[in-house]
Amino acid sequence: MKRIAWLAFLSLLVAFGIAQRVGAPDYQLKEGDILRIRYALRVGAVGATPDTLELRVEVPPGGMLTLPYAGAVQAAGRTVSEVEAELTAKLRRRFKLAEGFVVLEAIRKETFSIIGEVTRGGQYELVPGTTLRQALSLGGETTRRPELLRAVVFRNGKPSIEFDLFDVQATDNPAGDLKIEAGDVISIQTKRQIRVWASGLTRAPGEVTVEEGTTLRQLVATVGLPQVSASDLYAEERVQVSILRNGQQVFLRNLRDVRAGDYRDLPLQDGDYISIAAEPTQRVWVFGAVARPGQYDLPPSSTALQAIAAASGATSTATLSIVEVLRGDEVVALDLSATSPKPEDKRFPLREGDIVYVRPNTRRIAVLGEVNRPGLHVIEDNMDPHVSDAIALAGGLTKRGPATRVSILRVQPNGEVERIPVDFSQYLNRGKEEFNPPIQPGDVVMVGETNRIEVQAIVNLALGLLGIRNLLR
Repeated sequence: MKRIAWLAFLSLLVAFGIAQRVGAPDYQLKEGDILRIRYALRVGAVGATPDTLELRVEVPPGGMLTLPYAGAVQAAGRTVSEVEAELTAKLRRRFKLAEGFVVLEAIRKETFSIIGEVTRGGQYELVPGTTLRQALSLGGETTRRPELLRAVVFRNGKPSIEFDLFDVQATDNPAGDLKIEAGDVISIQTKRQIRVWASGLTRAPGEVTVEEGTTLRQLVATVGLPQVSASDLYAEERVQVSILRNGQQVFLRNLRDVRAGDYRDLPLQDGDYISIAAEPTQRVWVFGAVARPGQYDLPPSSTALQAIAAASGATSTATLSIVEVLRGDEVVALDLSATSPKPEDKRFPLREGDIVYVRPNTRRIAVLGEVNRPGLHVIEDNMDPHVSDAIALAGGLTKRGPATRVSILRVQPNGEVERIPVDFSQYLNRGKEEFNPPIQPGDVVMVGETNRIEVQAIVNLALGLLGIRNLLR
């Protein structure tokens, strides 16, 4: 009989050994795992059948087991061998020859959940490495459009990440690569709706119902603003968009900035009042050397530079060093060139009815003789020209161009012509600045000599073409 009892006990140990293969030797127990525990107390005589006790327990929340004769034994976070060693040690405090045997019978399955507006919500077994994108595919289709839904991953009972459902499902948004953990809950719920009011330049002014989280830029696209003429560069800048919240203005920008997103987009709140209205304008006229002369409605206190820009800018023949503003009987001359010594001119505010006149550029020189492009050339506002600049404007010297024989012909106030010889080769070959003298509007730069036309005839021709004879008298 004793032999039969021992054989039965040994069979039980073998069964325990097979069962323990459920987990790897280094597997750490966790809450919900099922353990089979066997005591061999050996309280009888040596060689007698050991007194046994068999238990089947589940690792409780917190991971602490409470066992007969042994008391509290920590299980969660430890291996089966570690639990078994502690159990045996505590049993031997009362039973000298006692043995404790622990077998992992079943591992608790890890799960995650998908809840809310999906066709196949519920709890799913977690496969290690499952990503958020893969998990969403298990939940099936959404019951509403993705843009109407708020998607959040809850971890340990707290929101862990909120994500754009469409981006995660349809693009390679990095949020879709989030690794799902045991106990995660993916919640897909309908966004709460809020009411706001829109007034002004909208096709449907009044109450507007939008989803919670809608931004100002999205609302502007929703309420259907009238299209602004593409030919009016400043039209969108003259439309102001503001938000009143609890009686306080919390936002004010122009329509161009709102549509372009040139600001931190502002989420709307329930009860917001959005005004989209044209700001006051003043009418001015722009004439002269501009691309599109005419009348323009500009924001209050616009400058002459802004008026010129509204007229599509100055032409290539214009000068900005003298721009005239006609205001009633008054004429205000402004220097708006890049090198202007009067920066206050660029901030000069216009008024209703002002006329802005952009003069043609009369700063010209003639370059004749052995150059590639002889003729008249404009001196730009920001240019302080020298002989080298004049020759460069004329396309440089020809192969026969004698750099040693360059002359500047300049009409003096008394009408006489001064001839200034220049050995330009000294500047070209040796970099001597004194051989690259400055030139003035109305000067004629001659490269080489000509016997066909007298110098005075060349000067008269140049003055006539330049249109500056009257200026020199």
